Amino acid sequence: MDRVPRCPELRDFLDKHGFSKYAFGQIEILRLNSKGITELPSCGFTDLHNLKMLCLYDNELTSFPPGGLGILPKLERLFLQSNKFVTIPEYIGYMPNLECLDLSNNKLMCLPESIGEYNSLNRIYLYDNNFRYIPETIMNLKCIHYTFKELEDVLLEKETVK
Repeated sequence: MDRVPRCPELRDFLDKHGFSKYAFGQIEILRLNSKGITELPSCGFTDLHNLKMLCLYDNELTSFPPGGLGILPKLERLFLQSNKFVTIPEYIGYMPNLECLDLSNNKLMCLPESIGEYNSLNRIYLYDNNFRYIPETIMNLKCIHYTFKELEDVLLEKETVK
């Protein structure tokens, strides 16, 4: 039962990237970095309910699937750096066990308001983006890695608008 995902598109996606021999429901770490991926399965990774770490860095991703990444209740680490994301969906901030999120080296212009609302997220990497807006909730996070000038300019601009 755990061997075949319910979503055929996810099954085909994982087969294509060399994960056909694994019991999908048992996968805890999924490394799909540096594979030239341009889009994710429309159903996300829903069937991978034991997933703790998802590495999607160094691909050509520009957006998330319409249904999101899926329900990933155990996901702790999400690596999305070195893609072409312009926005990050609001639900990323609501992942209950997400501790580490790397969004470095994308084309992000803003972050969702939810990003600092969960106490579990304690490390975020934001280097090399195009931020125009940073929510105040980001200050709730324990460890923020960023280029100081980049965030300083956005936060100063925000202060002068008040």
